[in-house]
Amino acid sequence: MKIQCVNWEFCQIVPILLLTLIFSTQSRATEKVEIFSDWRSSPASYSEAPYSSKRKCESLQSWSVEPAQVLLAKLHNKTDALPEYCDVLGHIQSNIKFRLFLPAHWNGRFFMVGNGGLAGDDLLEPGYPQHLNKMKAAIRLGFATVMTDSGHSDKEQPGGSFAHNNFSAEIDFAFRAIHLVSDTAKILIRDNYKQKPEYSYFDGCSGGGRQGLMSVQRYPGDFNGVVAGAPAFNHTALSVARMLFNPVLKNAQLSLAQIKALGKLITAECDLIDGASDGLIENPLACTVDFDALLPLCRNTIESNSCFMPEQVQAIKTLHADTYVDGARLQAGYPLASDLSLANGWGSWLPNSDNKEFDFGQYYSEELLRYIAFDKDDPARSLADFDAERDVKNFGLAMRLIDATDTNIQVFQKSGGKLLMYMGWQDMAFSSRATVEYYEALTERMGETTDEHARLFMAPGMYHCFGGPGPNKFDYMTPLINWVEKDIAPDRIIAHQYSGDKQTRTHPLCPWPQVARYTGRGPIEEADSFRCINPE
Repeated sequence: MKIQCVNWEFCQIVPILLLTLIFSTQSRATEKVEIFSDWRSSPASYSEAPYSSKRKCESLQSWSVEPAQVLLAKLHNKTDALPEYCDVLGHIQSNIKFRLFLPAHWNGRFFMVGNGGLAGDDLLEPGYPQHLNKMKAAIRLGFATVMTDSGHSDKEQPGGSFAHNNFSAEIDFAFRAIHLVSDTAKILIRDNYKQKPEYSYFDGCSGGGRQGLMSVQRYPGDFNGVVAGAPAFNHTALSVARMLFNPVLKNAQLSLAQIKALGKLITAECDLIDGASDGLIENPLACTVDFDALLPLCRNTIESNSCFMPEQVQAIKTLHADTYVDGARLQAGYPLASDLSLANGWGSWLPNSDNKEFDFGQYYSEELLRYIAFDKDDPARSLADFDAERDVKNFGLAMRLIDATDTNIQVFQKSGGKLLMYMGWQDMAFSSRATVEYYEALTERMGETTDEHARLFMAPGMYHCFGGPGPNKFDYMTPLINWVEKDIAPDRIIAHQYSGDKQTRTHPLCPWPQVARYTGRGPIEEADSFRCINPE
């Protein structure tokens, strides 16, 4: 059966509306713990802002350096929430836009915020409010900060339609926009303060995580420090895997109540791996389950939320199994997870009976299939049309260009660059096992000193970029800045969990392959009761 959306306009706008709802919820939560929260304790003292603007803000409106042009420059006076800053909107040929905040008092650092999804951010009214929140958090501490739409507008060209018969737009999205905007912003910063940035940083999650890895691989001189969260670094493998398991999951019609029951059964098997019965699976790779033995079968129909039909058991096994195409392993399966029933979990990203109209995973994969995967675009192409053994070999150049899978980062390493990756073990957008395998391949390629330049932090109980039943709010920027500027490598990052306004738990995130182990002393809700150890 061909999978179609019954209302095309609805299916184009619903990702924006749902993601806005999810991320606006996150932006309120991150007021408790967010990037830069630990600035007071940083030995880099990065809140000190010794440089002042040397130009009037409005004079930047006539600024241009080929191929870039400032369109608007507006001065914002100091408020209780924000310092005085110059708000610059610019354009780079052919269709790349950027927004740059230049604080009146500058700390000598440049901070770039990545995109999410397929990019196309509205720079004046961002659909993902957390991006603008990051920029505001940065200028409060004196950073000059920028973001870009990566060469297209999601409002005007939703989803992947920006790439329809437009190879130049595909290149902008793949890597060109981030690089050119970074270069242009640095020139503007130098002209405004008569001083070039002393340090440059990038922060992105999901699609932005891919952009961060791409910068490290392709333009290793652009940033001194890069955060690549939950990176969508391998669109080819991710999309093909989803095209194969999504129809199986859709046919199984698992309910969120069954998915919650599945999580409880898995947690009962795997929770004590870290020595603490705390509802978190510290390292899913250290636990194995037999789904045929674990999952109780329904007799004839689904008589309760805690039993499963045979086709549902098979669908769960398919999701957790590796993806093979024509005999070759393409993608790691999903790891074991606890509660996946919350917002931004399974219900948002994978087919289930409670969300029959739309899932993000299928949406993004179909957009890539229609407009990027093949040299000849077809807006009517759907997941149901896809045949892996026939089609993968026919993927075009653009699909290969958007993948950030290169493990040779020697130039970045030799320049002293630092890469901090993080991901939630319970990420349902794509397999966190694949991210672990990329980091392990990076380690094999770069050698035993890899962790002097690149570290991966896995968060138990965390969903895609945020949310989940485990601690999932943490400041990753301060550890990165300390690493870049003071050579203090992060040996752990403390993640926080809240219920409303009350902090309920802290937990250490350890540099892979280390994992957190309960010491046997102290409350399991406190990070100090755990230590990072190498697995046995």
